[in-house]
Amino acid sequence: MTELWSRRLRPATFRGVPFKIDSHDFGAGRKIVSHETTGDEITFAEDMGRKTQSFRIDGFVIGDDVFRLRDNLIKALEKEGEGELVHPYLGIKQVKVVGFNVAESSSDGRVANFTIEFVEAGKANFPVSIFDVVTDFFDTANDAIDAVNAGLEAVYRIAGFPSFVLDEAEVTLRNAFGVVKTAISKVRSIPSEKAKFDKRIQDLRDDARNIASDASTLSKEVSGLIVDMDGIIQDLETTDAIDIESGNDDRLTVYSALTSFEAGFTPITTGIPSAVQVDANKWAMIKHIRQTATIALAGSAIIKSYPTLDDATQQKEKLIDLIEAILDTDIDDVIYQAFSDLKGFIIKAIPNDTASLQNEVELNITGIETSLTAVYDLTGSIKTEADFIKRNKIVNPSLLEPMIYKAVNK
Repeated sequence: MTELWSRRLRPATFRGVPFKIDSHDFGAGRKIVSHETTGDEITFAEDMGRKTQSFRIDGFVIGDDVFRLRDNLIKALEKEGEGELVHPYLGIKQVKVVGFNVAESSSDGRVANFTIEFVEAGKANFPVSIFDVVTDFFDTANDAIDAVNAGLEAVYRIAGFPSFVLDEAEVTLRNAFGVVKTAISKVRSIPSEKAKFDKRIQDLRDDARNIASDASTLSKEVSGLIVDMDGIIQDLETTDAIDIESGNDDRLTVYSALTSFEAGFTPITTGIPSAVQVDANKWAMIKHIRQTATIALAGSAIIKSYPTLDDATQQKEKLIDLIEAILDTDIDDVIYQAFSDLKGFIIKAIPNDTASLQNEVELNITGIETSLTAVYDLTGSIKTEADFIKRNKIVNPSLLEPMIYKAVNK
């Protein structure tokens, strides 16, 4: 099994301060007291209730401004009382900090490593079953990546054909790398990390002919690059992925060019063998790119925190549409089963049926009003004003135009 998903950095925040998770341990269970009587062979195990959930996280902050990122997280961890932990696998938790350690080294000058212990402060938002669903999903996603790579390798052929067959494959590959570069350009990320990724893309484009010469190298380089796109998307000051052009926090925007790569292409299946193989290679590459991008998008969506039930439902429906489009193409049984399994996990996990998601409602503004007063009148709080401004792309929050707006009803 490949280790593509283990290389992805999952975003997390505590009290709004972002950091990355390298690994984590989750502890839970029941408080059981065993009662034993001297001379008696019968024992009794008494259930005294649920144990307090505990979370141990090995994480880090990274960047050119690592000292600021480190100090922000330390301040958040030292603050008295409970705080909100956004956990990539377990959802939103109200927790208290038991303790933490920070480790830094001169060899890793841009990284500060944290080991943090939390315990739940109150009622948990996510049950253990959701953790199981997410864990099983990523196991299935790994299998899907392997199946998709194998699907390309089973069809793609260069050896024994004229050089123009390789020429055409190289062109398609370069186009794919260009699409990835364009997609990443729409995302706000840490400049130094984005520069590294851009260099990686350029190195791959420079070596495109060698990569296109071997099916195994081609499948792994392309799938690895697409999966790792999410690490750049998640290198943000918040957990949202923001499309610079539309302002939407929707990874569908970033991946759309890949999930619809070379839309409209239909391969020829009869004619000169070398020409048929050109199209067979191109069609195999197109399907491989679309399938890998859909898997990567699903991986992002399943751990994403959604502001409303409507947002979660829309994301789920779009993902299911993408998967059903793949299931309708000419794919082998292994790939078909892998994507059918992914579809099942998406239906289970988006949205989590125990998550406290609010509904999006319409707010009809008929007179002169500010965004702050409009949100307060609707919810009795000003906490969702930022979401209201962002959701409606409001330019002047101090003077709303009379119209119907979208808002989260708390």
